[in-house]
Amino acid sequence: EHEAIDNPANAQKGDRLPEDYTVVRRLGQGSTSIALLVERDEEYFVLKAAADPEGSPRLTDEAEVLQQLRHQHIVDFVRPLAVGEHQGFLVRPVFQDREKQRIETLGDRVRKEGRLHIDLLQRFGEDLIEVVRFLEEQGIPHRDIKPDNIAVGAVGRGDKLHLVLFDFSLSRAPQDNVRAGTKGYLDPLLPLRKRWDLHAERYAVGITLYELATGTLPQWGDGKSDPSHLTCEITIEPEFFDAGLREGLADFFRQAFKRNTEERFDNAEDMLRAWRKSFEGIEESGVPTSDEDRAALLERLDHATPETPIHELGLGTRVTNALDRANLVVVDDLLRVNLRSLQRQRGVGNTTRRDIAFATRILRKRLGGAVIEEVDGSTGTTTGTEQPVDYVDIGTMSVDLLADRVLRTGSRDGESTQRILHGLLGLDPALKEPWPSQIEVSDTVDLTRARVGQLLSKFQERWAREPSITCLRDDLAEVLQKAGGVMSAGELTEAVLAARGCSLQEPRRSQLANAVVRATVEVERIKAEPRFMFRRVDGRVLIALDAELADYAVRLGKSADKLASEDPLVTPARVVERLRAITPPPSAPALTDTRMVRLAAAASQEAAVSSRQELYPRGMDAGRALKLSQGALLGIQMLTIRQIRDRVLSRYPEAAPLPDRPLLDDLLAQTGFVLDWDPAQHGGEGCYVNRILQTTSLTHSTDTVQRRATMTAFVETRDVTPEVADARQFEERLQRAVKEGAFLALLVDPRHYQRAMEEIERRYDVEVVDFEAVLLDALENTVQQAKVNWDLVLQADATPGKDDWDKLMLLVRRAMPLVEQRLLAAKKTTLLIYPGLIARYGQMNLIVRLRDKVGCKDGMPGLWLLIPGDGPAMIEGEALPLIGPGQRTEVPKSWIENVHRAKTTGAKV
Repeated sequence: EHEAIDNPANAQKGDRLPEDYTVVRRLGQGSTSIALLVERDEEYFVLKAAADPEGSPRLTDEAEVLQQLRHQHIVDFVRPLAVGEHQGFLVRPVFQDREKQRIETLGDRVRKEGRLHIDLLQRFGEDLIEVVRFLEEQGIPHRDIKPDNIAVGAVGRGDKLHLVLFDFSLSRAPQDNVRAGTKGYLDPLLPLRKRWDLHAERYAVGITLYELATGTLPQWGDGKSDPSHLTCEITIEPEFFDAGLREGLADFFRQAFKRNTEERFDNAEDMLRAWRKSFEGIEESGVPTSDEDRAALLERLDHATPETPIHELGLGTRVTNALDRANLVVVDDLLRVNLRSLQRQRGVGNTTRRDIAFATRILRKRLGGAVIEEVDGSTGTTTGTEQPVDYVDIGTMSVDLLADRVLRTGSRDGESTQRILHGLLGLDPALKEPWPSQIEVSDTVDLTRARVGQLLSKFQERWAREPSITCLRDDLAEVLQKAGGVMSAGELTEAVLAARGCSLQEPRRSQLANAVVRATVEVERIKAEPRFMFRRVDGRVLIALDAELADYAVRLGKSADKLASEDPLVTPARVVERLRAITPPPSAPALTDTRMVRLAAAASQEAAVSSRQELYPRGMDAGRALKLSQGALLGIQMLTIRQIRDRVLSRYPEAAPLPDRPLLDDLLAQTGFVLDWDPAQHGGEGCYVNRILQTTSLTHSTDTVQRRATMTAFVETRDVTPEVADARQFEERLQRAVKEGAFLALLVDPRHYQRAMEEIERRYDVEVVDFEAVLLDALENTVQQAKVNWDLVLQADATPGKDDWDKLMLLVRRAMPLVEQRLLAAKKTTLLIYPGLIARYGQMNLIVRLRDKVGCKDGMPGLWLLIPGDGPAMIEGEALPLIGPGQRTEVPKSWIENVHRAKTTGAKV
């Protein structure tokens, strides 16, 4: 408190200033002053105080100037306020968002969003020139007009955004000081005129408006030479302006920046008149009011096709500009967009929003697609709600959308409430644990445990009213049941992320998924009869259907820690044997060996699971991991650093990472590998070469697959190449998958798709199922029962998203139970081929259900999806719901060629 009084630059949130003012937050600090948002008796003010007691004269001048000015577009002076020896004064804040006390400058908005939409550009321009006209009448200049000295907010009782000018600290600077101001906005020709004048004030206004219209600043000459040394005019870029305003704005700015000041605007009144003239012709609404013009518009809309460019609809410059900024170019874009998000587009006026809604409603009624809100074209009121084209069902809502709802706060929630919310959900970077306790959160935010608990109860009640969280609670209960009744928080987070997906990248997507799961579990806790609960055990968080299952997981975890600590590592068979010795509760669902081992590791403190179902310590020494992975590295002629790391990581993903060279050289030598580094190999990137192995070569066509003769004996070590090793590894992977039962996404080069399918069918005891054929059979059966013409079905299928597509989707949903029943009837591992229609018809949840049935008593022995491609596991652009990377593998071309089983016939392989 004393520091805040002695030096306002030290003021922090919560500090009390004289007369019971409390600091809410710091707004900014310059070389001579600091600005703080303060509060007293639930009323907010901006305090501007001198950073140095000796630097107060300029601040005093500013306070005196502001006391003389009363204008709706000038910050409202309240009174002086001394802070210790520092001079200061209070002004009324201008809030861009009154409920959240959010302050935004025009500079903030332009940096964040670029050039303004036409509606705001016209309004803000009039605001700025109008206030400069007022200052000219008062004989008081500003001297530092720029976007960062202009606030954006609601003026008066309305909610329409306007500009408010602040920071008059240079208004009394001497007129012969032609360097006072901000470079870029300061008239560079002032040195030629020797004294500051009103032309310089209007020049700064023009530069600010140019930045609002283009997002950039104009340039004199080459942009490097001092304009006062040049003879040219300023260079403006008319193509930066909106097409409907290009000529008018180009004329306006050419005159505003004329080198000869006599050719500029004589005063702010002339400037305002010219600004308004620039917008003539776009004043009218996009939706005509006269019957004749309205009929003409409706006729244009009636003749529009999905390919019709939006600008040909005659909706007016404002509407066209708004739609263009939303990247909506043709009518088809407008038919598919979420109208609610379009209605929330920042910087678009209410009239423009209403016009967009009117046109969209007409087009969607005629061409297909449903608006998210039926909006009356004349009043703008909502008359009904329908499902939009891109409507997201709350039962399938993605993680990022769920997180938006979970993190939503009330209008009166302060910064401390928001920080507690983020802390409880594991989103506060100061908290290392993803599921922090209330005590940990209270210590971090410096509030009492009771206050944190009080806010948690408030959050729980808020989340409980959210329908999307209610659906997710049902999903979590089902996931837990299928996983044996108990999972770690991390496992449940991964399951939700795989099922729901997220548009963001790591680590943010996992953080938000963890937050969503935490919120959902918290809601379940307050129910009268909770279906699941969570328990903290030595830093771990377990979610279980009941306490007995949680206890069982804890016992498995302790056993896993003991197994992982043993040297050498315990064999997979022995791991299963020792874990099976732990008696589960009578109500526990039956667990497969794989699920039991993974649950034990998830519930442990130090254990991790290898690709071979071993339990090893997390962070295991890299040398030990390398040694344990030697089977994947031996007998290979050349290995890059990445190949070595990938092979080790795929087996022991939670071991310590391998070091770079030259430490890796020593580690390989210590482990017993006879490898030399050759910087010339692998296209000059370098790789390790096995000096013992003889040089071999393996040549094959890049476009066709050559079948090799099958050997009856092992290939000699000198014939092992990376291709051979990859083929052997893939074959071992499939052998284990057939034996143990697994869900796998097999990615294959599209050119080799058919051959890969034939090889898998020939080599393994699998049932090949053509998904397209199964679905079409079921759909045909459904269509016959519904007495629908099959030709109409084909026509609907040919135009996705249009005409009768919704009716086709209804038939598909009716057919899916038949498809699922057919697939679940499999008695052996199923190889699912041609799965493209799963994504085309939006049935990716089928994969989730089938995946979760693999290994269950009433489920499938195994499921492999053969997918064309070599990147992420995707079907027709839709990501597969994989629980982990172990469920995805590529089919090596060398395996299809059978090189790992080939026999040499005179030439080396």
